[in-house]
Formats: sequence, structure tokens, C-alpha cells
Amino acid sequence: MNPSMSSRALTFLIVLAAPAAPLPAQSPGDRAVIEAERDSLTAVTDSAALRRLEAATIDVAKQRRDDPLIHVRLGFIAYRLGEVTGGKSHYDDAAGEFEWAAELRADWPYAWYGLGLSELAVGESSVIAIENIRQMLGQDYLSKAARAFAHATEVDPSFAFAVVDLANTALTQRIKPRLDVALTAVRLAAASPAGRHADVQLVRGRVEREAGEADSALAGFRAYLAVGGDSGVGLLELARTYYFARRAPDGWGAYLAGARAATSAPALTLYRLDLSWIADSVELAAFDALPDPPARARWLEAFWSRRDVAEARDVGERLAEHYRRWFYARRSFRLVSRHRHYDITEVYRTKQVEFDDRGVIYLRHGEPDRRARFVCRDAEQANGEGCAANESWLYHREAGEGGDLIFHFAARGDVQDFKLVESLVDVLGLSRAVRATALVDPQVS
Repeated sequence: MNPSMSSRALTFLIVLAAPAAPLPAQSPGDRAVIEAERDSLTAVTDSAALRRLEAATIDVAKQRRDDPLIHVRLGFIAYRLGEVTGGKSHYDDAAGEFEWAAELRADWPYAWYGLGLSELAVGESSVIAIENIRQMLGQDYLSKAARAFAHATEVDPSFAFAVVDLANTALTQRIKPRLDVALTAVRLAAASPAGRHADVQLVRGRVEREAGEADSALAGFRAYLAVGGDSGVGLLELARTYYFARRAPDGWGAYLAGARAATSAPALTLYRLDLSWIADSVELAAFDALPDPPARARWLEAFWSRRDVAEARDVGERLAEHYRRWFYARRSFRLVSRHRHYDITEVYRTKQVEFDDRGVIYLRHGEPDRRARFVCRDAEQANGEGCAANESWLYHREAGEGGDLIFHFAARGDVQDFKLVESLVDVLGLSRAVRATALVDPQVS
């Protein structure tokens, strides 16, 4: 980092930390001061300098304990320290300062917004069992963040930052998502000055679609494009929503139009992610090597058309089926936790954290012809004995296609995360697996 830039940023921050008369609630002056301080903090990468600034601001806070602006400042300084050092304790400190500011001025959206950011930064527990309990009780980091962002939007629907983060947080939640709160927030924001922000219209469309409101989602994505949103992203989201609404011809047209317009990294990432669920490594490498949007659009049209021919479908039907599977997998197979733990029997390992392994197989092969589960007398125990929760899927194939496909899934220690295993024996505990050949009349349902 440029030393002179860091010096100027710190000088500016020290000026901001100096005593000043408190400003009225939600005044433009408050917003300008906080935004200027946040911008300056992003330029500081020296943790020692940040700690000195924090100490100087604490000295000011001791004299002005009831000034919410000082606590908001301290919150963002602690938050930046967390970013620079990676220490979660700083995010806890930030949350405490933002909570204090919110208690002093509950009508300040920035206090609630900072609290939401801090809860997101604290993140989830690395212990899956603990995280699952927290989610069930609504005490996980996503639930806490969503509540804080919701407070910010309640006191000021035009506060675009909070609306966008509330919507994205609700869309990320896997248990008890606050879609109802997010839906109200994005609708209010869309009708306020915040509606001129492209990101607000984008999350509006996504939340409306997640809530099952296809027509309102389409309106949100069209508004996103109208206010200058990324054409590649907007047209792909329109395509997904057309397929969600079972308007396949419109979806096919929007999908290819978006591919022809996709030049930004976010748009290319979305197109590649959709492709990655079924394309092999050679196909993905070919896609990545394409020189420009027109070439990518032609390649994608050929990619899906080949699958239409292979499965005796009409033009565009395989892409429509892909999105049907994608929406189903999002409802049925999304992972609760991003932390996935593998043992030696779980040979298939993936870096994606969106779906459990059933979701990946479903996206590639569709609805199985038969599902079954192995039921034994003893459920899985803490020492690994007993049967893990499990499912087996059968896909009938012609002899010329290599015969039937059978996939076995097991969820050890966390029934929310089913992983692909090699054999049904792998769902058993160690001692039971050793005696597997002696088992008589297992119940299959």
C-alpha cells in the first residue's frame, strides 16, 4: 500500500474522531461522515495504526458515552481490524459497539446495518452439530444478521445497503429463511429512492422468485435492466424465471440473449456455474477458452442442442429440464452448513457447497426410477456404530448405455448432508460392516 495514502487516510480518520456536536438522527451529515470514515478505513492495512486509532476513539467515547456516532465509528474501526487481522474477536467488539449505538438511537439505520455486517463476519460455528442447533433456534449468524438488516430497512426503506444485504442473507439461509421480511423490505425499497439502485432491483427479483412470485420477479429483473444493471446477469435471471414460470420459449431466448451480452465476471460466473453441474472438465475447458460473447452464445446453443438430440427432445427442452432440476434441488438438497467432513469411505469429494451429493446426482440424471433406504435396528451412535441415515437411487438404463446406475448416499453425524459412498455396506458402523455378510433379511423400504 502507498504509505502516503495510508497516512492521509489516518489523518482524516483522526479528524473524524475528534469531539463534535452530535448531529440529528438520520441527517445527511451523519450519513456523509460515516460513509467518508468507512471509505478511509478501507485504505488502511496497518493493524497497529488501526489499534492506535481505536484507542484514541475509545478515549473520546469515555467522554461521550451517549453519542451513537462515536459507537458507530468504533464499530467500523473494530470491523476493519477484523478484516485486516482475521481475528473474530474484533467482529464481536464491532457488534457490541453497533448494539450500543442502536440502543441509543434505534432510528439510525447505520447502527443496525453495522450490526448485521458484524454478525455475518463472525460466521458459523465450525462444529456442525452446534451450528445446526443454533439454526433451529434462530441464533445462528445468518438469522442474527437478517434481523439486524431488517431493523435497518424498517427505520429507513431507502437505505439501499441494508436492503441488498438483508435480501442476500435471507436467500443464503437454509433453515427458516426470513423471506417474508426480505420480501416486504425489497418491495418497500423498490418504491422508494432506493429503487433507482440496480442492486436493489436485482435482489428484489431473486427474493420474489424464491417466494414463488414469478410475475413480480420478472418485473424486478426488467427494472434491474432498465436502471442500468448488468445485461448478462439480468437476462440470465430473466431466463431462469421464465423457466420457473414454465415459459420455456421465452427462457430459451433470454438465455441466449444473455450469453451474447455477458462480458462481466459476475455474468460469466453465473453462466459457467449453471453449466458446471452437467458439463465435464473437457467441455468446461472449451467454454473457458472461447474468445468473446458471440462465440460463447453459439457454443452454449450447440451444447444444449446436442443434449436435446441425444435425449430425443425438442429444441430447448433439455435446458428447460435443467432449470426444473435446479429449482427442485434448491428446495430439496441444499446444504445447511458449508463445512463438509469426509471419512475414508466417502470417495467422491467436491468443492461446491450448494447441494449435498444427492443434489449433484439429481442435476445430472434427474428423478431416479426408484429410491430406497436401508433400515437397521440401531441408529447411528456417537462412536460411529449403527446405521447412518441413507438413501439408494436406481436409474434404469438400456444395455447399450452400460446398464442400470445405482447410487448410494449416507449422512454420518449430520442427517442434513448426504454424501455419495461406494457401497451400501458403507452406511454401517465398523463392527456391523465387518459382520455384514451375516446380516439376514435387512428391511428395505
